[in-house]
Amino acid sequence: MKWVIFRVREDTLTINDDDLLSKELTCPLISFTTRCNLRCIYCASIQPGYVARDFDLKNLDYLLEGLKSYGVKLVQINGHGETTIIPDWPKLCRRILDYDIGVSITSNFSKKFDEEEIDSLARMEWIIISIDTVNRELLMKIRGVPLEVILDNMSRISSRAKELGVTTHFMWDNTLSDWVIPHLEEYVDCGLATGVIKFIFGRLIIHESARNTIPLRPPSELPAEGIINFLQIFDKILKKITDNGGEYYIQPGIEEAINESLAAYGMPPCRLGEPYNPKMTLNERIFQTAVKVKENIISKSSTILNKTPEHRTRNCIHPWVEPFIQTDGEVWPCCYINESLGNIRDRKFHDIWDGDAIRQLRYEILSGNMRERCRQCQCRSWTSPQEQLKRVRELPSNEYHLAK
Repeated sequence: MKWVIFRVREDTLTINDDDLLSKELTCPLISFTTRCNLRCIYCASIQPGYVARDFDLKNLDYLLEGLKSYGVKLVQINGHGETTIIPDWPKLCRRILDYDIGVSITSNFSKKFDEEEIDSLARMEWIIISIDTVNRELLMKIRGVPLEVILDNMSRISSRAKELGVTTHFMWDNTLSDWVIPHLEEYVDCGLATGVIKFIFGRLIIHESARNTIPLRPPSELPAEGIINFLQIFDKILKKITDNGGEYYIQPGIEEAINESLAAYGMPPCRLGEPYNPKMTLNERIFQTAVKVKENIISKSSTILNKTPEHRTRNCIHPWVEPFIQTDGEVWPCCYINESLGNIRDRKFHDIWDGDAIRQLRYEILSGNMRERCRQCQCRSWTSPQEQLKRVRELPSNEYHLAK
């Protein structure tokens, strides 16, 4: 079956049934707890109304059987909480491994792990450590974590992995803010020296209810000279990472928000990872003016695109490849849209992940006729419906559909 969605400029966009099916699941997220042992000053877990709960382990085997049927090879255990505060959490990892599914984890590494925990962590393919800075005083102020505890845990895990004859890959996850920018070079130096092979730079999202209480600000909300300084520092550290054989990932939306602010200051746009020239040519100034008039996306007080640009959609494949399973068994399409597609306690996983609700969401993203949460998403950039459809069709199919 096919649907002709609408005419985009000169082209007619056609979506097939297969375009709405899930693809190969890259790394489903399982939230074992939303409780945390830290009180990071920008985290959603400290906002009013936040509910902390643990995963009902009676549902675990049922979930893993469903993921296995999709050919899942790796899951990530994380959420807004800290998995390593759950009693006997290494046993949960072993239950996942019994299904021949690998485990990765996101952790704050704020406690000294015992030998059983070190052994479990050493067997993981990826370990993502939430750490914004290696400035000791600042790290304590933001997260309340001694740097020495994080580095000691990493060292012990590396030693145990060597004993086991395996390789554990460390990633550092940094939430970019005005506080950490001056210390980014020492941050990268320390990470590279301690075996970090990939750096993730995430976007600081401040809920409006907390804007007056959180002192941090993202780079996009800095004055013009502050943004230029950030771009110069950022270009330098990204080059250092790649020159030393490392990798980096910049969360979509960061560059877009910065370019909104640059345009509002009458300055040319940037491309993160490339040297920035703040001097605007006449052609660039004409282009920026046209962008302001045509798309109406520039706002000094806003850090998101509040209005969907014409003939655009979100550059997002999460609803095809990365389910987010919550502690109560609800399945979300991503970490941003907190809308349940169904619950693994009541329905089979494949009935949820390829059911009517998720297919409707995929249809909206492919067509550009998105719901409000997708339009307001601060985690993904814009693209054309044609490019989004092409990207989805290039994704490999999963074992569940190949077997049918």
